[in-house]
Amino acid sequence: MYSNKEMNDVIYRYTREMEIIKLRLKSIVNISDKFEYTQSAVEFAALQLRKIIEQIVLSSLITNYKEYLEYYHKLASVWNIKYIMKDIERINPNYYPVAALVGENAKNVFEGAGYATKDDIIDAYEKTSKVLHSQNPFAERIDYLGMLKYISSMYKKVVNLLNEHLMWPYNGDILFIRLHYDSTDRVEVRWYAKTEERYVEEDKA
Repeated sequence: MYSNKEMNDVIYRYTREMEIIKLRLKSIVNISDKFEYTQSAVEFAALQLRKIIEQIVLSSLITNYKEYLEYYHKLASVWNIKYIMKDIERINPNYYPVAALVGENAKNVFEGAGYATKDDIIDAYEKTSKVLHSQNPFAERIDYLGMLKYISSMYKKVVNLLNEHLMWPYNGDILFIRLHYDSTDRVEVRWYAKTEERYVEEDKA
């Protein structure tokens, strides 16, 4: 059970992370005219996507912070997203955000792009890692145009996942989050408490 103070703290911290993700997503779109050549643009976009992935996974700790207090101490030494996800999933199998587009937004932000799955973000994390370090001059050259197309595809999947999504605190409640990606509105987070028969929105005042 979360107190009103704890719920407000969770909402504040989660909102802050989603606002940063919004800025990173927009920077990926707006990067094309900021660099003189493709390689630098791809490296910047890859860095933003990699950080977005890390934020998606680590933000789940916020909504379940009571259960993850002991795990925080491991983060300083574990920075492979695949292993972090495995550790988190052992504590709460429902840690990963679930797309929840409703009403008019159910048409999807990017129709046909799908949602970023766990496998998608692990794959993206590994692919972006390859372009963030100087390459061995004798190794096979990186296809930067191909990587740019891949990042664009993953960008769409991440937006589709997060623009309206659900998170489950460990106690069975539900958080409903609107990113408001395509507007200037701030991230919106609503907390619904689980009762025996239904979910009711919490009054956190």
